Amino acid sequence: MTPTTERVESQNQFNAAANVATDQIRRVLVAWIGRKVWKISGNGGAVAKLAAELKDLSDAAGWNQQGAPFVCVLCRHGSLHAFFRGTFAGCQLSSDLYLGRVDDDGILTRLYEIERLRTDYTVAEVKNATERAH
Repeated sequence: MTPTTERVESQNQFNAAANVATDQIRRVLVAWIGRKVWKISGNGGAVAKLAAELKDLSDAAGWNQQGAPFVCVLCRHGSLHAFFRGTFAGCQLSSDLYLGRVDDDGILTRLYEIERLRTDYTVAEVKNATERAH
């Protein structure tokens, strides 16, 4: 399959939006390092105060609304991350944004180093990488 300009541009747009989302969520989480962020018993989920902060962020950023990116913060096996999904230039894309570590008591022990998604892919570069992979 030959990459198209539209598909590469959609990936670059998606990655740029995911980078912004990572920055915004991390700004909220930095104040939570060393504090309980995740309920371990029952159905789990973010503690009420953090859940409210994340909802406020989501509302301000326009996420989780019709036609806007969907963002959901999750904790799996001690890793706190956000699932990010959206349609950019007609392509629906998704990615996990890795945020930090949560210990067995639900305490955020650290934030991961930021891993920036590239926003400057070119059609030629993607084509060459695809050809090398086959």
